[in-house]
Amino acid sequence: MNIRKQRVSPLQLHVRKICEDIAIAIIDDNFGNLNKDKIKRIMQFLDMVWVEKPVSGRFGQLLRGALRERILSNPLESLNELFIEIYWKENLDTADRFSELEGVGDGFISCLLYLKNRDKYNIFLPETKSGLEIAFETRIEGDTFRERYEQFNQLANKLRSLCKLKPQEVDLILWALVQTS
Repeated sequence: MNIRKQRVSPLQLHVRKICEDIAIAIIDDNFGNLNKDKIKRIMQFLDMVWVEKPVSGRFGQLLRGALRERILSNPLESLNELFIEIYWKENLDTADRFSELEGVGDGFISCLLYLKNRDKYNIFLPETKSGLEIAFETRIEGDTFRERYEQFNQLANKLRSLCKLKPQEVDLILWALVQTS
């Protein structure tokens, strides 16, 4: 896979995994009792990339800037409920209800699933969706988060298996595929 050789470094994957591990530890240590500072730190760690040093920007604007502030503007009780239902219970059927919160959409919800189980879930963004649609020459559609995400995740896991990708590589490969197509 030529894209992999050009776009993915072992150091980059190592930094991503460490940052994800820290984000997971923050969630696990604060079950049902996250405050906005801890949620912000979770987003910062998940968004880390390696470009000669750790910097934010793994997911574009998803977890930083104005969108992060919109997410954090939601009532703390609603954000804790989101983490409980999506991260702890993996309850995909509640995702559409949470997408009514400020700034919360398919991408943020899928980030929580990914952190819960990186071997099972993948991060669902417009770019990663487009990458899979290019790779498999198909359309990912659905009326609910569950319908869209299950299609997406099945294809992402198929790509992982076919290309022997680590969880931290999937979004890199899919973004690169979109850029080169």
